[in-house]
Amino acid sequence: ETGIESHQTLSVSMEENSLSELEEQKKLLLAQLNDVSPLCSTPESRIGKIKSVDFGTPILPSASPYARLPSAEKFSVNICDVINFENLPDSTGKYKKMSGLIRKVRTKLSRINSEP
Repeated sequence: ETGIESHQTLSVSMEENSLSELEEQKKLLLAQLNDVSPLCSTPESRIGKIKSVDFGTPILPSASPYARLPSAEKFSVNICDVINFENLPDSTGKYKKMSGLIRKVRTKLSRINSEP
């Protein structure tokens, strides 16, 4: 044998030895995995029971000492009705002016559209 052939034979025998050792380790590990021991097993889960089911939006108990609202008349004391577009400074009467202008525009548009 030459030096190269002996080296190849040596490496092949080392691979066979390591492969056989790996196969043995694999068998041992598989045997350990197949063994069911109570220490390694997963404990059974305990499923709880549902005590109650409430559908809809939950309503919290009131923290107010009052059971009901006061009458509507008590809410309207010293409060005037809503006047549209009158909440800005220097805008008094603007709603009437704007509604009159819109009425004029609508009538003119209807005349224009009705003409042949």
